[in-house]
Amino acid sequence: MIIVEAKLLHGSTYLAGEEVVCQLFFTNPSTPENSLRLSSDIETLAWSTAQIHCQCTLSNTSTVQSDLSQGQDGFNISVAPELTSFHPTRGERGITVMMTHPKILFCNIKLSPGEKAEYVYREKIPLANIPPTFRGGFVKYSYKLTIGTQRPDSAVSEIKIPFRVLTVDGMKEPSAYTDKQKVLAPSNPFLASDDNSSAEHSVRDIALQLLAEQSARKRNNCYNISNLHGKVARISLPKTSYKIGEDLSCTFDFSQATVQCLQVTVTLQSVEEVSERLKKEGERHTNTISHSNHQEFCLHMSRANIMLPIPLHITPSFNSDFVSLKWQLHIEFVTLTTHIPDQAPAESDTSSTLWHGVTDLDTETIHWHLPLTLLSTNPLQCGIIQSVKCDDLVQLD
Repeated sequence: MIIVEAKLLHGSTYLAGEEVVCQLFFTNPSTPENSLRLSSDIETLAWSTAQIHCQCTLSNTSTVQSDLSQGQDGFNISVAPELTSFHPTRGERGITVMMTHPKILFCNIKLSPGEKAEYVYREKIPLANIPPTFRGGFVKYSYKLTIGTQRPDSAVSEIKIPFRVLTVDGMKEPSAYTDKQKVLAPSNPFLASDDNSSAEHSVRDIALQLLAEQSARKRNNCYNISNLHGKVARISLPKTSYKIGEDLSCTFDFSQATVQCLQVTVTLQSVEEVSERLKKEGERHTNTISHSNHQEFCLHMSRANIMLPIPLHITPSFNSDFVSLKWQLHIEFVTLTTHIPDQAPAESDTSSTLWHGVTDLDTETIHWHLPLTLLSTNPLQCGIIQSVKCDDLVQLD
């Protein structure tokens, strides 16, 4: 009996271009554990290999799949190969859109009772032309690391460890960034300068600096909202590009409004749309999902501030051969068609007045969408809230 254990050393979330490091242990136990029987014979393993792939699963009811015999990178739809061969997509539906070259960890090793062999698998995730991890209504992209191990004259045993991948638009290879290209963070006068101008920066450092630049506040964005009866409100946002995990803030100014607003509802929505080649006639082609919202009752208010958290588990904006994911701020105004006077002020400090709310109101609703761009963030932040399992084991009897 052999026990194979695998564990991702750097968590379950990675940026495109980063290196996945997996630690593997192959153990021949010498004492019974968890009711496993004792084996005193020397165990032999023929080989072990590892590979990363991205699988795309399409909805059967909403998309056309008859002409998709190959994925965007030319890989065939997953099939069921022989049990004695290694195939990382064994038993999975869909199209393989990305697959790294398999790496052989060892060939023909023997383990005595109580002996343990340790190996480390390293592989870089491709930087360009890959989608992020996404679980939509029409299309799903999932990344997995598969480790296959075979004993002589036996079927291949596999361990599959899922992980999350985030992409960064405009990201290049680390070697393309030098001090002559001002894409890195501003220089710090309190730190010693580095004379080595050709030093390579890590993928994560460069990506985080690009994300900071893309999500920086550049100018205030103001929008005037009106209906047939007049001006309703003025909306101000510091920016329209946010990293996931940030707080989205917006201000509603009613001081110059000629139409009274009773309530404002702000909702963060994702819009998933399949590509033209996958659209099926008679079926819906967009899928809109609400993720977080905030309501504010604003009658007789001159100003309202709303803070909306952007969840860390959602997928940033992206486009692929099969689907596009866009984000928007859905804002709903409930306005009054008849004016309600404000409460009259008290005649003196010692007196008071009583205001009775109106029992019946004639209202109208305005819907408005503001396009947003959501960006990736530091994978360490995503790992804090995710409970994805980073390790697994298999027993070879």
